[in-house]
Amino acid sequence: MKTVAKVFTLFLLFIAFSVAQPKISVSEDTYDFGSVKQGTVVKHVFKIKNTGNKDLILTSVRASCGCTTPHWTNKPIKPGGTGEIAVEFNTAGKMGKQVKTITINSNAEPPTKVLYLKGEVHN
Repeated sequence: MKTVAKVFTLFLLFIAFSVAQPKISVSEDTYDFGSVKQGTVVKHVFKIKNTGNKDLILTSVRASCGCTTPHWTNKPIKPGGTGEIAVEFNTAGKMGKQVKTITINSNAEPPTKVLYLKGEVHN
């Protein structure tokens, strides 16, 4: 009988910890900036929403190269709350089709979310 009680207690703890967690929801995973002239700075804001039931903390936001710069909400995002990741992509020295990634690390499950900027740069 003690074994059944222990298993049941572990099961309840597992449920409690797996249910209370933040979740990232984004308005869009990919922003297509279309076709721009070389030297243009492309700007976009990704909207982030915490659809979980625990504060969401964005621990880091990294771009795939130095030509792309992210700025993000550095305060915890409450359940139901929103935040932003503003991204700037400097097209100087770039030509042709471009795909840039922005990787979000957080306390959500899963802990990593990838966003994309894509488009074409011409003369």
